[in-house]
Amino acid sequence: MTIPAKRLIVPVFGLLTIALLAGCPPQGNGPTDPRVEPVDTQPSAEDKLAAQEAVEAIESLGGEIESGDDGMIVGVNLVGTGATDEDIKRICGLDGLKGLTKLRIASPDVTDACMESIETLSALRVLDVGDCRVGDEGVAQLKGMQNLEEVKLTRTNVRDAGLKHLAELPNIKRVFLARTYVTDDGVGELAKQKTIELLDLRDCNLLSDKTLEHVKALENLKSLKVWGPQISDDGMIHLCGLKKLKVLGLQDTAVGDAGLACLKDMTTLEEIHFFRTTIGDEGLGALKGNTRMRVANLRDTQVSDDGMAHLRDMKELTTLDLSETGVGDDGMEHIKGLEKLNDLKLWFSFVGDAGVEHISNLANLTRLNLEKTDLTDAGMEHVKKLKKLQYLHIGSTQVTDTGLEHIKELTDLKDLVLTFCPGVTETAVDDLKKALPELTVDY
Repeated sequence: MTIPAKRLIVPVFGLLTIALLAGCPPQGNGPTDPRVEPVDTQPSAEDKLAAQEAVEAIESLGGEIESGDDGMIVGVNLVGTGATDEDIKRICGLDGLKGLTKLRIASPDVTDACMESIETLSALRVLDVGDCRVGDEGVAQLKGMQNLEEVKLTRTNVRDAGLKHLAELPNIKRVFLARTYVTDDGVGELAKQKTIELLDLRDCNLLSDKTLEHVKALENLKSLKVWGPQISDDGMIHLCGLKKLKVLGLQDTAVGDAGLACLKDMTTLEEIHFFRTTIGDEGLGALKGNTRMRVANLRDTQVSDDGMAHLRDMKELTTLDLSETGVGDDGMEHIKGLEKLNDLKLWFSFVGDAGVEHISNLANLTRLNLEKTDLTDAGMEHVKKLKKLQYLHIGSTQVTDTGLEHIKELTDLKDLVLTFCPGVTETAVDDLKKALPELTVDY
């Protein structure tokens, strides 16, 4: 007798359900199946022997090695060894480096000729060939490196064609191109790779506002540093949409106060490097509401005491450079509440004894530069309150032997610079060294 299909559906489905439930393994932290042998992730004797051979080869060149928790080599540093193409080829062929994730070279004797060998290091994530004679053809050899995340090409022969090859790396995140001859067009090619998070273009003098227009496509960009007088206020508008940007460098650009207006709502910024620009107090006003700022390099800008008021609420600030600015004693009063400051540079500013008194309560300061300021012995009475100081520069000031006496109370001080202080004698310096035997004095 034939049974209709409809009548079979329910009983068959029920039987299948029971069978499946009966066969399901127990959930939770029950005992493991003794029939399943655990996977041994420890390196074998052969692996260890190969690693040792690699160590000997690298050390013979004067290189440094970084090992993982299992003792296998994960990093190689050949900077300063004078390695050649043949050295790199030999090292890349060692079995003990198959798991290498970081390689740093920096040698003028390394060229495109060895890049094909580097491409065989499939686990590599960080590659530094800065200061090598590597060019576009060498970069093209990296196309098969699926895991590569960081490439440093500082002071190399890489040009626009090389950037097109870099854009083909699927996981590239950080690209360092300082002091290369890349142009706006090359940056446009690189900007097609949306994975990029860091782009260093310092001292690339062929770039213009067009570069910033290309960069706006990098939606994951967290750090951008550009350079050159052809980058101006007009280009800054393109940065408004970079919602993840944390670090911005505008060194030696033509960007001024008007250009910073686009940063008003960019609350993600944590570092600014505005060295040698015309940015002034009004420009800093655009950053007034930022509460994440940790580093502010304002050296050789147009900022003054009034601009310091915009920094007052940046409570996370740890590093501040006001060298070669118009900031003086009144400006120090505005920043005296920045309790996390540990590095303060006031070189060639208008700060004097009164200003030092304002910052004498910054208990976490470990580095202080007062070179070429109006500091006198009276100000040293306030400097001595900064008990955590490890580095102090008071060169080219009016400090004398009398002021030097106060330094004896800075027991954590490791480095002191006293150059061009005519009021300080060798006798006083020797006496200070006896009081602080661990202190190094540049006199």
